[in-house]
Amino acid sequence: MKDLINKFKDKDVFIVAGGPSLLGFDFRLLDDKMTIAVNHSYEYLKNPSLLCCLDSMFTLSLLKKEHKLQDFKFPVLVGPQISEKGNNIYNVNDIALDPSDNTLDNLFVRRNSGGTTTALAISFALLAKASNIYLLGVDLYEIGLKKHFYSQDFIDKGIWEFDPSDNERLCRLVDTFEAFKGYKNIFNLSEFSRLKTFEKKKIEEILYER
Repeated sequence: MKDLINKFKDKDVFIVAGGPSLLGFDFRLLDDKMTIAVNHSYEYLKNPSLLCCLDSMFTLSLLKKEHKLQDFKFPVLVGPQISEKGNNIYNVNDIALDPSDNTLDNLFVRRNSGGTTTALAISFALLAKASNIYLLGVDLYEIGLKKHFYSQDFIDKGIWEFDPSDNERLCRLVDTFEAFKGYKNIFNLSEFSRLKTFEKKKIEEILYER
């Protein structure tokens, strides 16, 4: 685990979630970047530095494609609900936290099944002392249960919609990210994201001009 954590130290890290703002995004721009894939976004990255998955729903979806976590050549960080083992698989329960470091009582996904996979990715990047943490596809938009750019609903419709009655769910999700609002090195690269916790920057400003 220590070697995995050290790999991210002082590096800019791009956390790639599944929001619809990534429809049509050129993922080749991330080929030479440190990336943390959230769930199925790993399929769009040439060589993710880490894959994060929090619950067994993800592993069940892999089985439908006849894939297993052990098959991946990149490291995988899993939540406490996932029991699979392998040389490339790290469980959040196995992360040893420094009791004197109060900044990371927020590896809360270890103890709180209500966390999101993106929150797990952010927790890890902070634990690893990444330099800047850039969020891609953290939009908090959805069409019914279809909320990911790789879901067929978004691909077919090509539109963003949300039901105003989902405000309660939105508030719960925002509360999850509010735990990280004190960190000034986390930036949201989704211009139309409903998440206001982090400073927004334009993708072009970070990726196209480097």
